Amino acid sequence: MLPEATPRPDLLLAEDWTFIVFLSCFSLMAWSRLYEPGQLRRMMNSAFNIRLMRQEMREETQHRVTRLVYFSIFCMMGGMVLYYGIALSGVHLPPDAPGLVVYIILTGSLGLLYLGKAIMIRLASLIAGGDFSLSEYLYSMNHLNQVAGLALIPFMLLTSYYTPDLARWTFAGAIVVFGALLVYRWLRGTIHALRAGVPSFYIFFYLCTLEILPLAVAAKAIAQ
Repeated sequence: MLPEATPRPDLLLAEDWTFIVFLSCFSLMAWSRLYEPGQLRRMMNSAFNIRLMRQEMREETQHRVTRLVYFSIFCMMGGMVLYYGIALSGVHLPPDAPGLVVYIILTGSLGLLYLGKAIMIRLASLIAGGDFSLSEYLYSMNHLNQVAGLALIPFMLLTSYYTPDLARWTFAGAIVVFGALLVYRWLRGTIHALRAGVPSFYIFFYLCTLEILPLAVAAKAIAQ
């Protein structure tokens, strides 16, 4: 007589809805490949090539729908990073707050944050009465966010379906990748702004209020 099997406790971070999120991301990527062939390759090639990025910006090679698709992927993966950051930090969510609802709130908040940044950059351009490379910075921000969203997918997959001990390492890798792209965008944007004649005070003010402050607030919220 065989011994009765003992159910293995569920140690994975993945929840029932996690698979749907990844399926949505891959479906959006597949649709974009069919809708605009070659765009993914061009986007990856120009991520760290300023000349190619400026050429894409002038020629508007990326359709607005495709841009929205990759921005959605970035928000979904960014929301998952925030959600797993909360889970791995040991924060216990209230019983009446399902994980999916928390994830949707985090994802929506991230999307609204970058929408607010885009609006503020447009307003700053109008108030200053000139572009001062702000359009290029906005394009670069959206461009690198799209790349970050794609780069986070394998890390979030491993984080979801590894045990928590191993998931912490893959999650740390996701933070490193996203942080490196973020710092790269800040440095590149700062150099462009200085060359365009933007005063250092305004650059510092923007970085503190719209870039560093939201990250600090998010980190403090997760830590508490």
